[in-house]
Amino acid sequence: MKYLLFSTILIAHLQDYTTILSLSAPDIQRMTQLSINDVRLLKKTVAQKIHRIPCTTALQIYKKLGPSELCRDKLTLGCPYLDSFLRGGILSQMLTEISGESASGKTQLCLQLCLTVQLPKQLGGLEGGAVYICTEDVFPNKRLSQMVTLLKKSADHVKVKSIKFTDNIFIEHAAEIVSDLISDKISHNRQCKVIPALGISWANHISVRLMLTRTNHKMPIHQKNEKGDVIGSLDLPIRNMEVLFAPHLPPSSCKYIVDQDGVKGLPS
Repeated sequence: MKYLLFSTILIAHLQDYTTILSLSAPDIQRMTQLSINDVRLLKKTVAQKIHRIPCTTALQIYKKLGPSELCRDKLTLGCPYLDSFLRGGILSQMLTEISGESASGKTQLCLQLCLTVQLPKQLGGLEGGAVYICTEDVFPNKRLSQMVTLLKKSADHVKVKSIKFTDNIFIEHAAEIVSDLISDKISHNRQCKVIPALGISWANHISVRLMLTRTNHKMPIHQKNEKGDVIGSLDLPIRNMEVLFAPHLPPSSCKYIVDQDGVKGLPS
């Protein structure tokens, strides 16, 4: 009986759970010529075989004690201040947009994320790789190599020192495809403000939007040699990271700088 039932189903091209459950019983009956009792048995059997997410509380999800489908990992930015500002880092399985004006640190932050995504999970990484779509003529290889060297030098974890960071970053050039990603908008008080310009369709697909901007303030940073001795100072411009919208974050902002190690948040 079961063999005859499933042979009839295959002949009617009902080969996946979604199709069977989305059709009404009369529709399946017309397609398969089965009795109404057999159709009900079929839909009941298929429904029982589908994976169901068990009932889970918000506290279990927060503590990552629930099903893997509901517990999302967060990617560290490589800085405790920025991680704290974003409540753990960049959300995985969600689309985060990082936009901003020229020289605000977008490239530096993306390079930094290409490295932190390869870190062990106990250090906030995802033990994965990165795809970097370069929209400029030249990819900053020298800067990436410098960041890798400094990261390995400052790392305390043995596994970090053994990671071949540059081997896990796939670089694709698309300079002729992407252009005019941001535009200037003149507000009512005649101030110029940079806004993303990829359109409404793109904006509806992203979950988190971060805006990076420059400020007129600078911060003196001491330069040290390998022995830790201060050999000079450098005034670095202070930049601002703003959460425009996010499902888990309120609209807020955080100050940061970009030094030889990468992007570093400043205490609030």
